[in-house]
Amino acid sequence: MPAAFERRIQMIASIETTLDCLYGNAPVSESGAMTFLENGVLALLADRNWPPLRDLLLRQIASIERIKRDFLESTDLLRERRIPFLALKGILLGRLLYGDYAMRGFEDIDLAIEGAKYDDAVALFLSHGYVHRTGDYRDKSVEVFTCVRHRTTLEAHFSIATADRFGGFYLDLWDKPQEIEFEGRLFLIPRLEPYLIFLLIHLARHLDSPRAIWIEDVRRMLENFGADLDWSLIEDAARKHRLANSLSIAMRLCNGVFEKYQTGIGFPRDTLGRIEGMRSKHGRLLYSYLLERIESGEMTPFQRRLHSFGMSENLGDRLRMARDFLRIKFP
Repeated sequence: MPAAFERRIQMIASIETTLDCLYGNAPVSESGAMTFLENGVLALLADRNWPPLRDLLLRQIASIERIKRDFLESTDLLRERRIPFLALKGILLGRLLYGDYAMRGFEDIDLAIEGAKYDDAVALFLSHGYVHRTGDYRDKSVEVFTCVRHRTTLEAHFSIATADRFGGFYLDLWDKPQEIEFEGRLFLIPRLEPYLIFLLIHLARHLDSPRAIWIEDVRRMLENFGADLDWSLIEDAARKHRLANSLSIAMRLCNGVFEKYQTGIGFPRDTLGRIEGMRSKHGRLLYSYLLERIESGEMTPFQRRLHSFGMSENLGDRLRMARDFLRIKFP
């Protein structure tokens, strides 16, 4: 195994105990309860040793129920105003991959909203008492609100992220979305291929602080829907939107975990090889520099900018990042 790949696997050392329990049947102890909660897998492990985890699990379920009510209220508002949205992660990802939305730990609401509806969506939430946390992000990319009823957090995404927006990939999320039923309502979520890409991008963006549930999301996507995935669409998206850096790193990281624990799941080697071949030389060099910093979990703000700079090689995204960095350094 190449040294760089071994180092990439070491990025998950912070969640190794959780993965040992999740995939390796290691004993579940009360001392690990908070770690399981933080990694989003508490409900998946609770049945192995119920009494020590019961109270914490009940609190998590109560929190998820509050988030669910705020999710339904906020999406009902968008429906009434005829503002299109997609549900990302959270409740409906739990419904799709786990069968029960409460089995997947999460802490907020993530909605994708068409960029053209930015002003309408922000005005709608403000008019209904949502608190706009304007300091969290900028540039009309992601806006964060505190919901009225249960004070949960709502992230409204008008692009993938603030810095590394991944060119036109955000529009792919809206291409032929699939429907999912929840609480007597029909919701739109991305179709399988762009949804998987989105999950991989999210994992790659947060390599300095990964969570076990993000890896389990990918495993379940492959296990439940791998036979239905059109890998050529994923390869085309990687090429079209310059996503090879982020996809290659996240896919290899997941494959390393799945192989270590012999899960019998993994990304097709031919697809992974073709995506790896799309990576630029400077993209590879940048990550060879950043790997140790990512592993340490102590990246400086400048190194985080470099991480975003290396995630997507779309020229427009990189020019925007450079401009934003200069604005911060020289206001």
